[in-house]
Amino acid sequence: MAKNNLMQVLVKMAGRLKSLKIIAFGLLLSGPVCVNALELTNFRGATLVADQTSDGDYSVPLGPMRNINGNWQPESERLVQGVMSRSLLELPRNHSLTEVMQQYFSQLQRQDATPLYVCQGHTCGSSASWANEFFNDRRLYGLDQYQELLVFQQLDSEGATLATVYGVTRGNQRSYVLVDVVSVDFNSAINQEPDAKTVEVILKGQRYLSLPVQLQGGKWQMSDALTASITQTLKTSPSLKLALVVVDHRDEKLATNLAKSSDIAEQIKTQIISQQIDTARIEVHGLGSLVPAGESTVSAWLIGTR
Repeated sequence: MAKNNLMQVLVKMAGRLKSLKIIAFGLLLSGPVCVNALELTNFRGATLVADQTSDGDYSVPLGPMRNINGNWQPESERLVQGVMSRSLLELPRNHSLTEVMQQYFSQLQRQDATPLYVCQGHTCGSSASWANEFFNDRRLYGLDQYQELLVFQQLDSEGATLATVYGVTRGNQRSYVLVDVVSVDFNSAINQEPDAKTVEVILKGQRYLSLPVQLQGGKWQMSDALTASITQTLKTSPSLKLALVVVDHRDEKLATNLAKSSDIAEQIKTQIISQQIDTARIEVHGLGSLVPAGESTVSAWLIGTR
């Protein structure tokens, strides 16, 4: 990666982590938009069209909309029980749907939520079916090429919170975003890594893909499922190149953290390239404690650099 591109990555990374505390403070001042642990602020200038809270069954979409045995439904979904908060927003005309969805994506990552499923455009399936069959709101019926779905999960000490954010632009150029946030207990938490299609959407969109890593047998590793999704994405997108960024705040000395974070980054890279991936496609950057800490003392991300 060129030096100026690396600096842009570092600046974005610093801003991403610094803003965690700012976002949290802002939420305290402005008040939460839902009753759940995960709190999302509405896009500035958006108009609240409808909102509701309910307690009961909720279907979490985990795949594109498909016609299955004559019924339109997500290719994969999970039924959970919990308290659901729903908001429907009409977006200001001077902002693109892509910009708005990026803001929601960033908010979710800042609160340590992890992606379960993400799609854009035609890969999401029929917008009409999402609107009429799944969300039961015809205002969400738009153009298939101008839609995006984010499904994230946040784990905390009391259980899990699931967020489903669906955005679409209609033929009259009006754009809407539906935000569902559901609180469930630990038994209903979804044990699923993002699939290759989700990983591809994130990395090709030059968004950060957070990598949950653990120390296993003396080495820092991702899960086999996430590794498989990343390597499949690289194999089906041969021009895609990645930057692997690791921060480490376990030691008081900067030099020690720099060395350890670089070593962790190399270990994660080795895990990926061992699946017949060209080593030149992944650049590693151990930032030590040069970037403010998030919730974890050791954090890792991938971002597309092409």
